[in-house]
Amino acid sequence: AVDIPSAENWKGYQLQVWMMWHADRLVSADAKFIMALDSDVIFTLPVTRQALFDEHGRVYLASAPFLRDRTDFKVNACSAGFGLNCSRDFMFTLPFMIPKKLMQRIREHVRQQAMRRYRRSLASFDDAYAMLMEEFHDATGHAIMGFYMQAYAPEHVHEIHCPAYTKKRSPP
Repeated sequence: AVDIPSAENWKGYQLQVWMMWHADRLVSADAKFIMALDSDVIFTLPVTRQALFDEHGRVYLASAPFLRDRTDFKVNACSAGFGLNCSRDFMFTLPFMIPKKLMQRIREHVRQQAMRRYRRSLASFDDAYAMLMEEFHDATGHAIMGFYMQAYAPEHVHEIHCPAYTKKRSPP
């Protein structure tokens, strides 16, 4: 059984992100991967094994440089949760795939980093993540998970470096 946090303390997006962080505890024991995506995603092409995994069974991990002027909160939240300078955005394409067996290791890594950052003992990942959320308001999980896989589990990923992008607006 999984204890879901009280809705009084975690609201809306925070609870959605909490569920992503604990997805390995919410899915079938036979599941090998977690697929994360936003609730407003529309699939326009078939989602196939070839679109998600390379020929060696590694998940595709697309990334692009963070745009400093638009995403400082993501850079700072990722750096705090990961313990290194994060420079790439891993929520660049959807869905975001992660091997289920890495989830507990990533949660523990974030808890350890938060204990160093806040100089206090934290009993659980949820305590650590709540502190990151309080400080950054949107402690992004995808960047932390992407950096963890890139740094500590590269054998599970096939990283694809994409160019930086900007959203261009049509003239009025």
